[in-house]
Amino acid sequence: MSVKLDEGAVTHAKQANTSSHLANERTHLAYMRTAISLMSFGVTINRFSLYLLEKDKIAQAAPRLHLHDAQNVGLGMVLLGMGLMLWGGFRFQRVMDQIEQGDYRPNARMIWIDFLESWQKIESCSIRHHIVGDHDVRSRGSK
Repeated sequence: MSVKLDEGAVTHAKQANTSSHLANERTHLAYMRTAISLMSFGVTINRFSLYLLEKDKIAQAAPRLHLHDAQNVGLGMVLLGMGLMLWGGFRFQRVMDQIEQGDYRPNARMIWIDFLESWQKIESCSIRHHIVGDHDVRSRGSK
């Protein structure tokens, strides 16, 4: 007893598999593009804050605290970009394996964890900015 396969069904299955792999690759490239942007912007912030600190030293002015924070923000963005590159690579491999095995399921828990982590980072930066900003304004007003 032999089973005859419909050529149209086989072709459609191959196209769906190829489409899934291409979508996975596009997502991976989006992660890489975002990571590279974060790292390059972080380096730019870091270098520009160093330039401004050196300019203040030459002008005999007191160094500004928020410029030191900008250096840390720049370094943090570079580290975040590197972490995003690693996470994107692991995610690409995991999804590719699931597509090949035919059992891909989106991970909703990971999406919510990423959202909550991002929200927490934005909030902590915002709160820190307000605290440091208020301190800087009060110290300038008392002089």
